[in-house]
Amino acid sequence: MKKRIAFSMVISLFFVVAAGTVFAQAITYEFKPPQNNFYCRWKDYDGVTHFHGYIKGGLWSGNSEGEEYFSASPGSSYVKNDGKWYLDDMIDSSDIGEWIADHLKEPEMLGNYYTNFWKQYNAAAGGTLKADLYHKGQEKFLGINCDIFIDNMMRKYWIDPSNGCTLKITDSGGKVGYEVLEYNLNFSNWPAGLPPR
Repeated sequence: MKKRIAFSMVISLFFVVAAGTVFAQAITYEFKPPQNNFYCRWKDYDGVTHFHGYIKGGLWSGNSEGEEYFSASPGSSYVKNDGKWYLDDMIDSSDIGEWIADHLKEPEMLGNYYTNFWKQYNAAAGGTLKADLYHKGQEKFLGINCDIFIDNMMRKYWIDPSNGCTLKITDSGGKVGYEVLEYNLNFSNWPAGLPPR
């Protein structure tokens, strides 16, 4: 009787392991940056804090060094100087539209892993690079259960699995180089104090 129970447990264990193997989901990486209604504030490698908000063609950005810009959706561009907003007539609406289109393709603050690693290595591999090779589990960051990837230079990346965006990077020694401080994918209202839209 004991042998039969033991044999039955081995068979059950085999099916559990086999099922786990058959249904194990491969880790994938796809970069789909937000295209509307997002706000991000981040710290770069030099310790400078930047912010960037986008709503329906309007762009608001700046940094901790005092630069601040706002481009309203009709194409007007403003710059802030000494606490006051001024119309920037040096930029025409076609330049604004082109810059926004380029930015949405690979936003500099969220495209670090994609631009600096995945895009190049995937191209070198003929588009067949396996994300599993670089995936090292998951960790919570900014309330998001991020995928952790480590590249060939031992840099560690916290990636939002919903869109492939980079939220944090540490170097091979564990020092934080880039880090998102605020991350809002439901940014639908401009704050008070911006120029008229």
